[in-house]
Amino acid sequence: MKSAMNQKSQSFHSILSVVKRAKNDSQRFASLLIITKLLEAGNLNENERLELFETIGFSFPMRLLAANSDDPDCPKDIMQSLGVSILASFASNPELVERTELRKSVPHLLNILSDVESTAGNPTMVTDCLQLVTALADTNDGAKVLLRHPTVEIICKVYEKLDSESHHEMVIFILTKLLQEDPKNWEHLSDSLINFLKLISSDIKTDQSENKFSLIRSLNACISSMPASCTEQYNQLWIENVASSLCDIFASRVGPAQRNPALSLSATLTNLYKLNWTTKTDQDKKLSVLLVRLACVEIRMLVYDWDNSSSDDAQKVLLTCFTIIEACCSHIAQFDQVESENELFTFEEITSLDAPLTDAIKSIEILMTKFMETKSPTLLIACLRTVSSWLNVEMYATSELGIAIAPTFLSALKVCIKEHVDDILKAVSPGILNYAENASSRNAILESGIIEIFGQILVDSGSNVSEETSCLVSQCLMVLCLESGEKDCFISMLKSFMRYFISIPKTTALAFYIGTLTLIVWNLEIAHNLVEQERFFKTLVSFLHNIHKVGEAGIEVSSSYKSMWASVEQLWPIIMKEFIRCLKTELWIKELVLESGIQRKIQNLISKHNSDPEGETQTCYGLLNAVLEA
Repeated sequence: MKSAMNQKSQSFHSILSVVKRAKNDSQRFASLLIITKLLEAGNLNENERLELFETIGFSFPMRLLAANSDDPDCPKDIMQSLGVSILASFASNPELVERTELRKSVPHLLNILSDVESTAGNPTMVTDCLQLVTALADTNDGAKVLLRHPTVEIICKVYEKLDSESHHEMVIFILTKLLQEDPKNWEHLSDSLINFLKLISSDIKTDQSENKFSLIRSLNACISSMPASCTEQYNQLWIENVASSLCDIFASRVGPAQRNPALSLSATLTNLYKLNWTTKTDQDKKLSVLLVRLACVEIRMLVYDWDNSSSDDAQKVLLTCFTIIEACCSHIAQFDQVESENELFTFEEITSLDAPLTDAIKSIEILMTKFMETKSPTLLIACLRTVSSWLNVEMYATSELGIAIAPTFLSALKVCIKEHVDDILKAVSPGILNYAENASSRNAILESGIIEIFGQILVDSGSNVSEETSCLVSQCLMVLCLESGEKDCFISMLKSFMRYFISIPKTTALAFYIGTLTLIVWNLEIAHNLVEQERFFKTLVSFLHNIHKVGEAGIEVSSSYKSMWASVEQLWPIIMKEFIRCLKTELWIKELVLESGIQRKIQNLISKHNSDPEGETQTCYGLLNAVLEA
């Protein structure tokens, strides 16, 4: 054995010496023909390949690749084929692929691939070209160079012109890498990519072999980089092909190896198009119902055997199913506002999904307990988001199960809120609002300490919470404060709320939320003696003074608040009524308001002709004026 290896090594080095002694291209050409055979036969290990490359260098194969000969005895395509073959033989070596010299081959490789029909008689050269482009696309610098050229358009054409599965596989890999590197190509190169999606989706629909599932995996990887802003550009026939194919798969008895890629693609499409894509199938079966039921069953099966099957693959399937259930619950929560045309679910179908969704949530609660014990934050956050989407449906939140899982849900929230605070709060706030309507779940919130946590996050300038999320948190605290008989936990935060209102810009929606919340808490008890109170009310009066003005139709919203008015319009009457309550109970506040001069503006507002004299705005200003005159 050792003797054979020594003989092979001697043979390699003797050939290598011939290459080193070559004095011209003809001699190099002859010696490289022998070496190419060795490379194709796989007779060289990586060290020998590297040694060979250092001997050959890039110069000679690059000259072959750039050949432009009209000599019939040595045609251009033969020299290019040899040059590509030599370079492709080194494509498996990461060190060589990273070399700058190889990236200089890109224009020549793309030139060959752009005329792929004329090279149909030389499939090996096409394969070598694709191998090289694949290797380059798999490196950061290589992908950047490829993106400076029309690589995406050319590669899309290659998919159309060639039928080989191996060629298609490399084409999809290249596209996936380049689109991940620069997702803007989805916007700029839509014509080429739409055509590619039509072709691959048609292949998925017609292919009845195992290759169907390879194509599904490839399509999933490719479209995962599509920006949400581009989805309408790509809302075309290819989705119908995919939806019909997935419907067939889910309606048939296939194993996990086939079902899981189909579920994963469904989740990616759901991230892009919500569940609306499921309406595009040409099948009689309701794909949306089929998909949600399947996701619920998968979750139950995974949880049942979680201790034995909690592999990376199992976790991916779990997260895939979560995406589908979240989209389903989001649609159900908005059912009354959804147009009837092309509706995802009828009322009867929603009712039929109650049981599978309930079973899935029971299983997720088990996982939440496990993940809190094993300190698995990523999976716990995923569980919390899915349960939150379910609790966003009022009838689920107030159901027997909804109330029963409150302690587990709130415990998980306290763990998860330490990280990803903004996303977590956005996800859980609708469920908290629904919980606030029920005495049992409301008491669970009070006992959990969530109110104090929410209050601290709200006023903490270092919590990195967006304005939208802060408004949601304020809304939760308002509802809990109004619905709960508990006062102490809210009153203890009053000073912080006052300071926060004073500090924030007043031309924001958040000012309405914090102002309203602070007044609600202030009105919980009569006696106050806070250092901040006078400054707070002066700031509040100035804020209220600027909201409206006298216009042609009477009372109009000031220009500073017009753009946000739709989001705060319902809050304005509440803040006014709570403010009026303060005036009635605290004489010093009334005196402060009178000193501000705002009464003159109020009288001016209500004295002018108003297009809606019985409206809430007119009524609130009338009540405020009456209190000030009393």
